[in-house]
Amino acid sequence: MKRLWAFVETDTGRLLLGFVLTTVVGGALITFYQQQNWEKQQQLEVTRETMQWQRDRRFEMLRRRLDNGEKALEQIADVMDTRSYRLRNVFAAVVGEDHSRIAPAWRDYMASVDTWNATIASNRSRLARLVSPEAANELNNYETDNNDIANPKSIHGQFFLAHRRIDKLVRCVNAPPCAPSAIDRHETAELINQINLHADDFVERMTAQFLNAASSLQGSSTPGN
Repeated sequence: MKRLWAFVETDTGRLLLGFVLTTVVGGALITFYQQQNWEKQQQLEVTRETMQWQRDRRFEMLRRRLDNGEKALEQIADVMDTRSYRLRNVFAAVVGEDHSRIAPAWRDYMASVDTWNATIASNRSRLARLVSPEAANELNNYETDNNDIANPKSIHGQFFLAHRRIDKLVRCVNAPPCAPSAIDRHETAELINQINLHADDFVERMTAQFLNAASSLQGSSTPGN
C-alpha cells in the first residue's frame, strides 16, 4: 500500500491516476447522459405518438360528425320536399277539378303532414346544433301558436297557412255547389310558390353554412397539423 501511495505521488503515478479517473468517470458520465438522452427520446416519441393518435381520433370524430350532419340536413330537405310536392299535387287536383285525384292526393299529403309534425322538433334541434339558432327559427319560430297568423316568416308557418287554405279548397269542392273562387285559387297558388322558393333557398343556404363551418373545423383538425 505504501508503495502504491508512493507511486501515486510521483508525476507518472498522478498522470496515470488522472487518466484512469478521467476514463472511468468520463465513461460513466457519457453512459449516464446517453441513457438520459435515450429516455428523453423515448418519452418524446411516446408523446408524439400520443398526440398523433389524439389528432387522428379528433379527425375521425369530426369526419363522422360531418357525415352525420350532412345526412341530417338531407333528411330535413327530404321531409320538406315531400310535403311541398304533395301539397302541389292536391292543389293541382283541385284547380283541375279532377275529383278522382283529390282524395288519394289528400291522403298522401296528410301522410307527409304527419311526418312533418312528428319530426319538426327534432329537425329544429338539429339545425340549431349543426348550423345556428337562427336557422332553427327560420324552420319554425313557433309563430303558429297564434291561430290568426297572416304573414308567416318561418317555413313551418307558411306550410301551416297553406294547409288551412288547401283544406278550405278541398272542403269546398267536396261540397257542391261550392266552388273555389279565382281569388282563393290565386292566393293559394302564390303561397305554395312562396313556400317552394323559400324551401329551396333555405336548403341551399343551410347546406352552404354547414359545409363552410365544417371545412374550417376540418382544416384545423387535419392529421399532422
